[in-house]
Amino acid sequence: QPWLEFPVRDRPYARDFDWSQDVRILKPASLDDVLPDSITERVLTEVIQPLISGQQVYLYWEGENRNLANETRSDSTEVRTAVRWGLECFNYYLANGALPSVGNATAPVAQFVDHPQQQYGFDAFNEALPNDYPEVLLQDSIPYRVAWKSQLALGEPSAQADSISFAIKGISDPATLSLSTPLGNYPVAQRGHDSYGVALPTQPEGEILAELLYTADANADPVVVGLLNVLAYAPEVRTVHIVPVGSANFLAAGAVKQRLDEIYAQGALTWNVEVEPAWDNRRWDLTLDGANLEESGLLTAYPPELRNCITRYQTSHSVNPNHYYLFLVPLAQGEGDLLGYMPRKRKFGFLFSNQLPQSIEAYAVAAAHELGHGAFRFDHWWTETGLPQGTTDNLMDYGGGTTLAKRQWEYIRNPQTVNTLGEEDEDAALTATPQISELADFRNEEGTYTFITPAKTLITLPHTLSEVYFSTGDNWSLQNECSGLYLLPIGTLAFFALEEEGEKNYFYAQKQCGNDQFMGYASANSDISYFDTISHTNLRSISMVSQPCAAPKPYSRYFRGNPMTCLWRNILRGIPNSTRAGAPWARLIF
Repeated sequence: QPWLEFPVRDRPYARDFDWSQDVRILKPASLDDVLPDSITERVLTEVIQPLISGQQVYLYWEGENRNLANETRSDSTEVRTAVRWGLECFNYYLANGALPSVGNATAPVAQFVDHPQQQYGFDAFNEALPNDYPEVLLQDSIPYRVAWKSQLALGEPSAQADSISFAIKGISDPATLSLSTPLGNYPVAQRGHDSYGVALPTQPEGEILAELLYTADANADPVVVGLLNVLAYAPEVRTVHIVPVGSANFLAAGAVKQRLDEIYAQGALTWNVEVEPAWDNRRWDLTLDGANLEESGLLTAYPPELRNCITRYQTSHSVNPNHYYLFLVPLAQGEGDLLGYMPRKRKFGFLFSNQLPQSIEAYAVAAAHELGHGAFRFDHWWTETGLPQGTTDNLMDYGGGTTLAKRQWEYIRNPQTVNTLGEEDEDAALTATPQISELADFRNEEGTYTFITPAKTLITLPHTLSEVYFSTGDNWSLQNECSGLYLLPIGTLAFFALEEEGEKNYFYAQKQCGNDQFMGYASANSDISYFDTISHTNLRSISMVSQPCAAPKPYSRYFRGNPMTCLWRNILRGIPNSTRAGAPWARLIF
């Protein structure tokens, strides 16, 4: 039975008030799930009956005797729906002199679902994440959660209509349905039993609410039977470089781009994919067995070998700070079954070539997942939502899916703040000074610069110095391809670049295998070592070390604050004046 019968007096204020007369009270079948029979009777006795009797109903009554009315404070969907329904019944009574009858049935209700040919994003209502979907009342009484749809905004060169789909029961003629937006009404076509589709034309940039309308006949007013939030975005473009590490080239740039574009079209974003020539460099692999994922140090989000790979690549290639880079490297045995690695808010990531199935789909989906971390700061979906790992089709879950939710579409344009130590600064791997002008205050009188080597000796570099990199706990560049993890002293000069006639030559700190003997700075492009002919001529110089700090934000390149808040006040013991307030560099006087 769609209606419930209650003994209700249909004439208020009469002295012979008698509830023995039967009057039908409307309860739509669609409310069965949120308005069980047990609470329906309470609506009658605690809301409708007192109102008809001329009594006041205290919706926010805070007394010891709890009733339906004061339970509205609990924000329970069941209770709120019950009270709203009760008030609607009373309002109907006031207008018509009787409570609603069986003849006032409600229209059917539609649920929007994925369309197999949709080009952009769709985020259907998920009961496990109710707060992601606005709650409204359809037809003044039916609770309804509104799904989300994305598309490219009207006027954009490649913008076009997108397909949407919905399910609705009890419709005999699709012509009675239409989709309405501020730009107009659009016809609906039947796709199957109780399944319908409509082409949604491009909408102006921003958010609009599309209404699904049902018109029973020519004399009936349209009734809203479904709602859909539409987000129309301006397009975004990002660039990723794929770097094959080893002797084999990667030849599938076009196919990877196509799949990346399909996945990120949900957020109205496309990718430029550039595949670099194979980079046959073995020296990044400190243990010569593939990438080892030892825990990252305090001052970097990358494990030592991955950090070493990035550093070496940066010194031998021109890196665009606005692009992203994915290295294809093997994963060492025993490191698990990870397919890739890319910290949030970073531009360098890794795909583990020996872990990935040899298919375009596998590489593209792994790349999309890692770029989600690095480019848009997406967290893993189970961490983001609290849902069990591997149980959804979200791109950032481990369930093999590629779906992006509405909140992730928004993160593409407004990334989340990342405060995790080790994920805060793009240059956490090394304290870098690509613009040598930053060190102007520390320049010697003749235009040279003096630093501290890992052996705690001075080294002075000429005015042709163009880049400097201080160690924040980085690995040495070991001679003779030997393996092992040996950390450079923090704050010392890790490597540098000299530039003459537009060409840069990088020199790395070297040590012997098996001991800590410093062997000088060797060129990355030849066997030549840098020979310091300047330091011995200067009896008094200004020398610099890097001073990593943890405040006001981790690894702040331009630290402005009390150096006592830094992790190290004196980086090299026994050297006076090893801190200088207001700058990330320490001035050392000799």
